[in-house]
Amino acid sequence: MEICAERDLHQPADEVWAVLRDFGARPWLASVFCLVETKGEGVGMLRYLYRTPNSQPGVERLDALDDEAMELRVSVLVDSFAMPITKPRYHLQVTPLQAGSCRIELCIEGEPAVGAPPKQQEALVNEFVDATLQKLASYLERCGKSA
Repeated sequence: MEICAERDLHQPADEVWAVLRDFGARPWLASVFCLVETKGEGVGMLRYLYRTPNSQPGVERLDALDDEAMELRVSVLVDSFAMPITKPRYHLQVTPLQAGSCRIELCIEGEPAVGAPPKQQEALVNEFVDATLQKLASYLERCGKSA
């Protein structure tokens, strides 16, 4: 199963990429996670995402980071979202559009989980993808950028 969504932003691609490529920080996820910790640097680094101070963290691994293509790939090792797919992986890519704007594409893929109807699984993953892109757009707006 692969679910993709995209969002156009009135923001230069290089500025958006600067936010996304910082795998260790991702401050735009502060509305979801109270703490983000990392282990290692660059490709192969791990990111631990805590919903609450005492929760079990979600764990993600940076599998690829391509500055020229403005794309990153991530494997979800421990899923903190309880998505209805197993072995989830995702990639984000920023594509320049007209002057001062860009498109972000987020795709999540994985094996369908056993038990949930396929249409329900797809709807839940779509909801997650859309919410993630909305959080990024909101973060850029709060930082004085127009999305």
